Formats: sequence, C-alpha cells, structure tokens
Amino acid sequence: MLALSLSIVASPTPTYRPVTVPYAGLLSGDAGAIMRTALSDVGMIAISDIPGFSQLRYAALREYAACAKSAKVEAHTFADGTHRKTIAAHTIPGPGGAAPFEGTEACKPFVAASDALREAARVATNAFAGRLTTVLDASAPLLITPRNHGFSTFNDVVDAAEHLEHFHSYTRPAAAANADEPTLDMHTDQGLFIAFTPAMSLVGGEKSAHDAADFFLKLADESVAKVAFDPATLVVMLGDGVRQFVNPKLQSGAPLRAAPHALVMKPTAADDARVWYGRMVLAPSDALHPGHVADHVASKTYGAVRRTLIEETRSGKERAEVLSVGCSGGTEHVSHNRELNTCAAGTLYCWNRCMNITEDRGVWFGVDEATCSAQGGGFAVKCINPQFQVYDPDVDRHGDYYPHCTDSNLPIADPPPLYEVMGIPEPATNSACSASAWTAFSSTTGYDMSFPLCGEISGGWGQPSRPAVGDECHGLMMWKITGGAASIKVVYKGAFGYLALGVRAPGQGVGTSAMYNGDIVMALGGGDYTPRYGMNYSYAGSMGEYKMHPTQTRYRHWMAAPYFYPTPTSTNHAFTKTDCFFEMTFDAAKIGNSNLNLNGADTLIWAAAVDNNLIEYHGREHRGIITMDWASGATIYDGYPPPPAPKPPSPDAPSPPTAPPTPPPPDVGGVVTGVVIVGLVLMVIVFALTFMCVGCKSTPEATKGKDVPVKSADIAMASADSGA
Repeated sequence: MLALSLSIVASPTPTYRPVTVPYAGLLSGDAGAIMRTALSDVGMIAISDIPGFSQLRYAALREYAACAKSAKVEAHTFADGTHRKTIAAHTIPGPGGAAPFEGTEACKPFVAASDALREAARVATNAFAGRLTTVLDASAPLLITPRNHGFSTFNDVVDAAEHLEHFHSYTRPAAAANADEPTLDMHTDQGLFIAFTPAMSLVGGEKSAHDAADFFLKLADESVAKVAFDPATLVVMLGDGVRQFVNPKLQSGAPLRAAPHALVMKPTAADDARVWYGRMVLAPSDALHPGHVADHVASKTYGAVRRTLIEETRSGKERAEVLSVGCSGGTEHVSHNRELNTCAAGTLYCWNRCMNITEDRGVWFGVDEATCSAQGGGFAVKCINPQFQVYDPDVDRHGDYYPHCTDSNLPIADPPPLYEVMGIPEPATNSACSASAWTAFSSTTGYDMSFPLCGEISGGWGQPSRPAVGDECHGLMMWKITGGAASIKVVYKGAFGYLALGVRAPGQGVGTSAMYNGDIVMALGGGDYTPRYGMNYSYAGSMGEYKMHPTQTRYRHWMAAPYFYPTPTSTNHAFTKTDCFFEMTFDAAKIGNSNLNLNGADTLIWAAAVDNNLIEYHGREHRGIITMDWASGATIYDGYPPPPAPKPPSPDAPSPPTAPPTPPPPDVGGVVTGVVIVGLVLMVIVFALTFMCVGCKSTPEATKGKDVPVKSADIAMASADSGA
C-alpha cells in the first residue's frame, strides 16, 4: 500500500476529467445512459449547471475558511503533517432529522452561506438518485429491515439513508514530518456514495490559481490518474455500498464501480487553506447488512455495525475482522482516524450536531453551565428528551432532544407499546382485527372518491416513493364534494395514537420542511397530554385544527396557542376508535387559514401514530404527501421542483429571537433553567470511521470491463480547484 502511494506522489500521471452530466439532463432523463456508463466504467460523474451553484460554493467555502481560523472546531493531523479542521452535521431521515450547523458569532456568516449550498447539494443529490434508479435494472428490495420494511430502489435507499455533511479546511506545513506520505492513501469509501464540491484553495484569503492538493483516482485498468475537476460542478463518487447491496441485485447491465482514490496535500502557508464540502450517503441505519439478512435481527443492521466500529475504535481494539465488516473486499487491515468533535462555546453536542444551548430555530432553552452545576447533586447541562433520557449518539433512535439542566442519567429506552398503554390486545395478533373487519370498517359507502394511505408508497418526506416489499396500506382517505365543501373521512389500522391530515404550506418543500407551517386537522386518541408522559387514555380524546410550527416538528411546540385554532374553520369533527381501527371525519372548504382548491388540486400531508402515546416520530410507513385533485382523485406526490437560482447569501448574521419563547419545561422536577454561559463540551465522534473503508481491495467485479478513456469536458477547467 505504501509503495503504491509513494509511486503516486513521485511519478507523472495522466489527467482524468470526470464525465459531466447537466442537472437538467438528470431531471429530463437525457443524461441517464451516459451517467450509467460512467458509473460502471469509473464510479464518478460531475453534475453541471446546478442553478446558482458556483456562487453558493464560493460563498460557503470562503466563509468556512474564516470560521475555521476563528473558532474552535474539530481538528485532526494526518501522518504527512496535514492539519484538517472540520465542522460536521449528521442528518437522519424523518422529521427533525435535518441537522443545521451551529457556530460562534464569528461563524454566523458561514452558517448562513452553508445552508444555501447544502440545500442545492441535497436537491441535486436527490435528482442523481432518482435518475440512477430509472437506469438500474435491479431486483427488489435492495435492502430490508428486521421488521421486513423493504427499500426497493436506489432512490428508496437514499431517501432513508443517513447523510454525513462535512466542511474541511486543510493546511500542510512545509517542514512536516513524513512529507512523502499521502494525506489519504488509496481507498474506497464505505458509504453508498459521496457528493462533494471541488475544493477551493485560498491564499491570503483570496481564491488561488494554484492547486493545493492532488486528487488521484485508480481506474478500472488499475492505472492511476490525477483528477481535474470543474469547480462549477458537484462531483458524485460511488463507495463500497454499491458492491455490497446494489450490484448483487442487478438483473442486467454492467456492475457499478466503487472508485478507489487518494489525496496528496502540497505545502501551504500557515494562513492559507484548501477548503471543501462533502455530503456522504450511508446505508439506512435500520437496514440489515446483506451478510446477515438470514439472521434477521436488529443487531446486524448497518447502524449496529457502525456502532460496533465506533466502540472498537474507542476501546483501541480495532480488530481486523470487525473493522472490515463494512467492506465487501475481505478482511485485510483497515486503518481509521480517531477524531474529536469539539463543540464551540455556547453549544452542546445534541441530536447529531452541536446545538446552541440558548435557542434553536426559534425555541428558547436558556440554560447555563455555571448556574446548573452550582445546584450540586450531579446537575449538569445535558442533552435530554422529555422523558429525561440522556442523548447517546451511538443509539439509533428518533427522538426529541434539547439542552437542559438535569441530574438525570437515564439511558435511551423505547416507550411501551401503545396497545399496552391503552390496555387492549395487540391489534396485529387480535383475531377480531381481521381483513374482513377492516373491509367493513373502511367501507367507502356514501363517498365518491378514495385513496389508500400507504406510507412510503404514498410519498415519503424526501422523494417520490414506490411500493416496498413487506409494506401494506394502513389507511384510506375518502371524500365527496357537497355544497362547496369536502366531506372527508380517514380510516386507519391499529391502536389510536393520533391521526392528522392537512394542507402543505405554500413554498414548503419535502423532507421535514413539508410539515412547517402546515394547517392540519388532528384527532388524538387520549387527553391530558404532557411531553414526559404522553397521552392519558382514561380521557376520551379530542379533535381540532393546528398550524404547525415554522421550524419545529414536535407536537409540544405547536400544541397550544398561537398554533392551536380555538375556532376551527373545518366543521362536523368526529372520530371513532375500536381495539383494531380508528377514523376521523370532518367537512371543510378551508383548514385553518388554508383554502381548499376544490375545483383543482391541493398538496396534502398526512400522518398517523400507532406505536406509542408520546405523539412523536411516526415511522416511514405512517406518513406521506399526496397530490389531491378533488374531482378526479389523488396520486402520490411527484412535484419535486429543481432548486431555485439563489443569490450569494448575505454575510450578515441572523438576528436572535426578539422575545424568548417559553421553554418546553419537563413536567416533573430535575430541570433548572438559567442564564446562558457554557463551556466546551467534548465528545468522541468517529465520522471518518463510519465513512472510510481505507484499503478495501477492488474485487474482480469492480475491475471488469473496458479501459476507461480520459474524456475532455466541454467546459473550461479551472486549475485552481481540485476535489477532496
């Protein structure tokens, strides 16, 4: 491995320019064939003409270089002496999973600039995944969960994947030890793929015309080329995930190729930097590793495998057979970097990111490390949920986490099943909850139109969805138009947690943001709700209208005024629950402040909860987006627009909330709030471990095929930039 690396550094190599496909071609399908060929031959493409991308890249990378100099961020030194500073965010699927970057005052311009770049990269990544899905002839499902939820397509996998986003700033002292070693040796990545900006080199704070690093790619014929990137493109490079669970399912066509690559930094001045952004896409945390599908147990999921890797690295064991489990190329030694994720002053590592302990997107926390610790008795500022369970980054579970002062040390635990809380038989095994009983309960008699509510099938939060193996339709919506209003009935299977249907707010997209500001009708199966204990099922339940919070999805943020409408615009609210099924009915020409376009179409959002009484995350199979043409029927939502053409973001720091909202207090003691002063919080997070499969061997499958020609791009190559 080292001899190969030294030869790369020392020898002249040919130049390779990635095959470039236009963003519009991904949307239209025109670029499908050339993209498919390039991903099999090389494992890399570049996406051009993303609206506003060049300006967004420049603004975000420039601001990150300044942020990295002025703030305490994660730092790592490589064997060749290269110093890297990193800010990272971990985004998981589902509401509340999108993690914003936080920063000190000096980093506020970076945070603002990075948001726009990340959104453009997200939308382009989704377009890439959607187009690749259409040109892959693969059997379904690609992956399954222990509960038999299937990820049928490449698109489904990406939609449910964990995304690790990094901004890196590299410098390399001229007098560094081991200067002949590469910064990153030849390796393939463990993830499914990574989308990244070509790096930008800064000298004296200005973009340089000279390259600060060389990016090397091993081609299919085993030759090595230096890659020349177009700085105006977003590069997509495949990782080892395609060999693990995509290629084995291909029915025709050449296998996709994981792209082996290496990086060699050149000496830089201390104040100069090479700056880069990347979005790593990992397999869904709850998907079974292909080598353990027959075991069908949660301990063999990708999330469990990644936790094992982290634990092995923390303990110093790093057993080869454990560290290579994420690779498909055997049990050769895998090297990893132990990295420290250091949250800046005023922030706490909470819910996959460094969260500001003062406020988060309009929600005020107002905790204070000094005042809190002065309480004695083990009180400290911790990341907790309303059940006083302390956040653990190694536990894969959606949750509602925020900074608070507490003496709790409760571990994360699943709440009891809803049917146990309600004191009813488990619906899944209750003979009374038969198919014939459901047919009778869900009768559409008296209604003109109906549409099944099938979770992922009816449109996920992130992408248009398709039927997945093991899924079933859990609900049904039916309606008729009478006297200028829609009479609506929604029926659902299972224990009655909640059921909600509403109108997506204008201007909102998909993902978590689909819910922001939405006007909904919601039926609750119980009453006397508290964030800590959930709903009390000795109460009969209730039904009403709400406007969801503009930045927060958890019910506790919008359960009361001003988000609860005391006088609903929809009428004739009613709901029914049995031990097996539940329903709600209402009439509406308007929901909240949203008029229904009964002569045309509306985009509706829906969700249900049948698992627990906490009114929290409902799972993939119990939510969706549908396009409702009231006269002709509903379809899965397929209105995913291209990203806007944004202007470079203003460097002005966003203003804090003008009036602190009331913090969400847990309802039993153990929490103290105070004024904001916080110290550093240090946590060991091994992002590189979950991503890099350093030294994974190329399998014969990956090296089959034609020699890869070095193709010239039809666009000018700026020599000042190269990939990471």
